[in-house]
Amino acid sequence: MEKVKVNIPRISPPEDWIDEELRSRCPEQLKLINTPLNPIMLDICVWKSLEDFASSNSIDLDDVKHSLSAGCELIRKRRTEVSFDYKLRSSEYSLSIRPGIGQKTGNPLASFVSVEAEDYVIDPSRMIQVTLIFVPIWDEPKCDLDATYTVIQERMQAAAFIKKSRDEIIAGIHQTQLIKVDETLHKLALKEYGALRLLLQLLHIRDELLPQTSADGIVLTVESDDKDSATTIDLEISNVTNGQFRDDDQVVLVESGSDREYRGTVEEFRNSQITIVTKGTLKLVAGSRVHISEKPRYQYGRHEESLRAFLRKEAAGCWEDLVTLLCKPDRLPGIQATMPETWFSEHDLNKEQRAAVAGALSSPSAFFIQGPPGTGKTSVICEIIEQLASKGESVLLVASTHVAVDEVLRRIGRKDGIFPLRIAWDPGRVDKDLRFFTFQHLSKHLTSKVAAGAVRQGTLLGKKLDDIKSIAGGLEALNDLRLKRDESERTMETASAHRDHFYVDIDRQIKGHEDQIVSFTNAVDSCRRSVASQKGRLNSASTQLDAVLKTKQSLLGKVLSSIGGDIAHARSELNNARKKLDQAQSSLQGVEESLAKEQKSLKASMELRESKGSELDIAKSMAQEGFEGAKWAWESALAASPYHDSQHVERALQDLEEMKDSTRKLEAYKALNEGLCKLLDSDKVTSESESNNLDDLSGFLLQGVNLFCATTEGIAGSPHAKDHTFDTLIVDESSRVTDAQFLISAIRARRWILVGDENQLPPYFGNKDEYLLHALCALLMRENLGVSVDSAVDRLASIWENEDDSDLHEFRREAVRKEAEQLLSSGLWEREFKDILAEQQEYYISDDENTDLSEVMLSAMKEKLVTCPRSQVHPLSDSQRRFQTV
Repeated sequence: MEKVKVNIPRISPPEDWIDEELRSRCPEQLKLINTPLNPIMLDICVWKSLEDFASSNSIDLDDVKHSLSAGCELIRKRRTEVSFDYKLRSSEYSLSIRPGIGQKTGNPLASFVSVEAEDYVIDPSRMIQVTLIFVPIWDEPKCDLDATYTVIQERMQAAAFIKKSRDEIIAGIHQTQLIKVDETLHKLALKEYGALRLLLQLLHIRDELLPQTSADGIVLTVESDDKDSATTIDLEISNVTNGQFRDDDQVVLVESGSDREYRGTVEEFRNSQITIVTKGTLKLVAGSRVHISEKPRYQYGRHEESLRAFLRKEAAGCWEDLVTLLCKPDRLPGIQATMPETWFSEHDLNKEQRAAVAGALSSPSAFFIQGPPGTGKTSVICEIIEQLASKGESVLLVASTHVAVDEVLRRIGRKDGIFPLRIAWDPGRVDKDLRFFTFQHLSKHLTSKVAAGAVRQGTLLGKKLDDIKSIAGGLEALNDLRLKRDESERTMETASAHRDHFYVDIDRQIKGHEDQIVSFTNAVDSCRRSVASQKGRLNSASTQLDAVLKTKQSLLGKVLSSIGGDIAHARSELNNARKKLDQAQSSLQGVEESLAKEQKSLKASMELRESKGSELDIAKSMAQEGFEGAKWAWESALAASPYHDSQHVERALQDLEEMKDSTRKLEAYKALNEGLCKLLDSDKVTSESESNNLDDLSGFLLQGVNLFCATTEGIAGSPHAKDHTFDTLIVDESSRVTDAQFLISAIRARRWILVGDENQLPPYFGNKDEYLLHALCALLMRENLGVSVDSAVDRLASIWENEDDSDLHEFRREAVRKEAEQLLSSGLWEREFKDILAEQQEYYISDDENTDLSEVMLSAMKEKLVTCPRSQVHPLSDSQRRFQTV
């Protein structure tokens, strides 16, 4: 086999250059990410008063609030075509909430549905902080869950875009053109994997037609076996439907009033009693009511769920890169590998192995490693994991078998910096020497390890707390005296300012009154002179009138006409003089009244100055005495303290705040440590609530895991990795992993490294499923082309028959014919499958007029359910290297 030469390592671009390039490529995303996301306030509506609501929940709602505020994820799940349900998940609790609209206000609401305790590992990239407030529904507080989810998703998408841009920048340094996925590739992906979705849908329909036994039960006894991490449950059952349970049946138990599920195996069934064995610790007790149902036979649920997410373009990494990997791997961008600066392997890696490691670490999206048995592929995987862990990345390792997963874990699980978690529903499938890494064993070990150091830590905390308190005590007293001095000085300054302001204001008032009195006094004198003058004029006018009247009497008859005019004039002058006198007297009276009022105000101001001024003088004097006393106390204490100058004191006072903060933290740590010691004392853990707390603590500790190990399908059902995303996915024995299996993990990772051997055994796919799909394709061809079932079977057989199993060809054809005849005779073809395939016909017809949907479906079955097309990837030139042979 041709070996690929190692490219000469090139210098990576400087970080400041990358940052500058990112600012030009994605300024809006960087602005969004760099804007702090304040804690989200959510008002949750409840259908009761707060007192009734709190009493009706067995879980302490304050604990729920505290847990969610420390960090949680907001998860959205589609409820209908246009609406969603939401769930807030922390490491300890899961709070289900549902959006609604207020009847009175029309506000968007968030209504409480349920809350459950659980163990969950939060993905740090999805973590948010939430502040919860429970409010009665009739208050209708505004809470827009859809808008909140949109804001969070925009930040996550911005972070993913920035990471993708960064990877493109680094990769683009050594390549002339980055791949651009065109519209044709999108359509190709939707067509190819739409056919796979249709195949899984057909299998799902078939399995749903099979009846499932179910029953109600009451728990009689629960016995745990710590050695095997197994629990045996005896139950009394009733209301059995759809047949009877059989030994070794896989069943699901659901506790009444809860969403909690337990999976187990029927060990024995007799009359109305059943014994079920489960793995791990259960939270069931005698008397618990459960519903038991036979585990659905449909084994491709996780495959179908992941496939639908993929077709909706939902992926942790770049969706276009994932499409390219699956549909057109030869169009993946080439890379120029950069050798790591340090190596972790205990044994020297050869040239090809180092090249494989360098290529995997340098690839921004996908990398293939291929080699026959004994070429050191496992050593390469271990080195890659250590390199990634040293960079702070989270890694998901999967393989088609437990043996392959355990082989890698055995070599690397105890290395420094590696914190693995072995995921397996049945720990018995894991090698005994590796069960330590399962959740059940690892949580116990971590708990005991914490307990071993908790007492020592408590002693150290106590001593350190006493030392800090001793130092802080003197500073506290000195600081109190300083504060009293400063306060008394401020009091003195305030009293002095009040006194000074009062005298300035009152003297201004007195001066104003005095000025007004002078002005009014002058006005009085002026008015008096005016009155005297008007009196003189009045007397003169009166005398003149008297003279005219006398003249009239003596000359009457002589000059009658002229004398009459003089009398009228004299009387007019007299009236005018009287009016002016009245006006002058009125003005004098007004001015005299104003003068009297102003004199009265002056007297009041003088009296106020005397009385209040004395009070303010006394207050200033007392404040001055208080300041002098506080100053003396401060200076005396300073002289007696170890601080010899004011600058030294100021520095110590600045450190005092940090010491206070340290004291508060240490007190909190000490209290937590005491509670931890009590909680971790397994001999004292007797109640269910204490056991739950211990489990929650274990789940919290597992947030430090950086290597998750599972089978390709086992990762899907793990509650400890649910909704978790990973920086890198490594698939060992990838030649035995189908596309349907690969997608389960691939959509949760941002980079994919596939390691395999093209000569390995192919993936396993059940014969019954294969025969059913082949038979359905044959019946569809029969409908479309009008050929017989036998002819359709023979024509389609050429798609999946291989030369190396020619002896089985006729046997398989006969099995498919029988399956087709059964579908026809039972009416299932007409009733369940025919219409579905007819509806899908137009979407999957190939451009080749000789190929119809039946051929597309069967090809998809072969390529994506039965074989692994990526096992045939061939190496390229150094300039396009994305593949390494070891």
